[in-house]
Amino acid sequence: MKNKNIFFALLVALALIVSVQAQDSKKLTLDLFLDWEYALNPQISPDGTQIIYTRRWTDKVNDKYENDVWIMNADGTRNRFLLKGASPAWSPDGKRVAYVAPGQPTGTQIFVKWLDAADAGTQVTRLERAPTNLQWSPDGKSIAFNMLVPAKANLKVNVPNKPEGAKWIEPPRVVDRLNYRSDASGYRPEGFMHIFVVGDTGSTPRQLTDGDYNHDAPEWMPDSNTIIFSATRKPDAEYVRFGSEIYSLNIKSNQIKPLTDRDGTDSEPTVSPDGKQIAYVGSDRNDDTYNIQKLYVMNSDGLNKRVLSENFDRSPFGLMWSETGDGVYFATEDKGTNNLYFVPTKGGAPRQITTGNHQFLPSSMSRNGTVAGVLSDTTQTGDIASVNVKGNKPAPRKLTDVNGDLMENRRLGAVEEIWYDSVGGMKVQGWIVKPPDFNPSKKYPLILYIHGGPHAMYGIGFNFEFQNHAA
Repeated sequence: MKNKNIFFALLVALALIVSVQAQDSKKLTLDLFLDWEYALNPQISPDGTQIIYTRRWTDKVNDKYENDVWIMNADGTRNRFLLKGASPAWSPDGKRVAYVAPGQPTGTQIFVKWLDAADAGTQVTRLERAPTNLQWSPDGKSIAFNMLVPAKANLKVNVPNKPEGAKWIEPPRVVDRLNYRSDASGYRPEGFMHIFVVGDTGSTPRQLTDGDYNHDAPEWMPDSNTIIFSATRKPDAEYVRFGSEIYSLNIKSNQIKPLTDRDGTDSEPTVSPDGKQIAYVGSDRNDDTYNIQKLYVMNSDGLNKRVLSENFDRSPFGLMWSETGDGVYFATEDKGTNNLYFVPTKGGAPRQITTGNHQFLPSSMSRNGTVAGVLSDTTQTGDIASVNVKGNKPAPRKLTDVNGDLMENRRLGAVEEIWYDSVGGMKVQGWIVKPPDFNPSKKYPLILYIHGGPHAMYGIGFNFEFQNHAA
């Protein structure tokens, strides 16, 4: 009997150890990061029936990210893999999708796929460098995009030929540009981003812009002959801080016409459905390194400029016109949250469309008023969500759960919002991420993440790094 009691006690002890280990394994551990997935850039079809998006994952063997394109119904049903690639863009009629993927002879290329065809997409470019910001023309016959054009070296340094089998260090790098390096990404490519156009079935891509300037994403006018973009096309452009303007470009003549001329910055042009107006954001120059951006509209010829968010103390971004052209939807940051707003073109204060303690980052809008974006909060990882702005009390609804298998029964740290007094009585917001098994009677080491702002903000979106440190 004594031996049986000892054996039973050992079983109980072993069960407790296994239980504790199982509980610890349900914390957010660093090794999970290699299995993490990202749902990105959802694009809703023009008729609002389907959503296509990029799903990114980690190639553990080659230490790099890989991308797949997935598609689903607008209500989240029939969520499924579509093809290998990234950055999908709907054709105006919703029957085709342009995207980028590895192609021939090498590197990233543009492909076009008919959605009613079972075969793979057709490669329509043979580019030497990666294209970005794919934009269909309204007539569906062309695709505009950005691509880096290498700059010619002003100073050439001849390095001796390396003997066969020699292991030399990297040769010296000649720097003749002011903005030559970035945090995290390192040395910037030596060249400038230009706008190109290619036929929908494949043709020789044609460069539309020139000069030693960087050009932002192209935006088509309804006539399919004109492109609107922002750039700093000024002498010594790299020395001009906050100096971008908005331009129109005739793709037949390559004639470029400035639409704005501000001592400051104008950017993110977005064309109204009828092509008569252009919404954009801008600010006047001052001595500060950060300026609140205002939302403006102007006629498509650059006349009749007017501000729509004069007394709105936040910077709009992600501009989207309403179907009727009577106003502009936009997102903005506020006290750690991101939500959707609307401002009418005829005047009136911006009004908030979605509410809640979350970060909702919209990226596309259909003709029926459905907006697709990425939604997250302190406990919910970033997933595709949608909201119809015409509904009663519209709220973003989550449609995917790309990390559901990893997060199942996972114990996360509670996130507490705090406010404290800073210099001059300024109220500063922050958050405390506590350990999953937080005990208020115990003391814990504290890691401080301090961001000076106001250029960017921490927020209540899910943060793997913070949760992992807290665990």
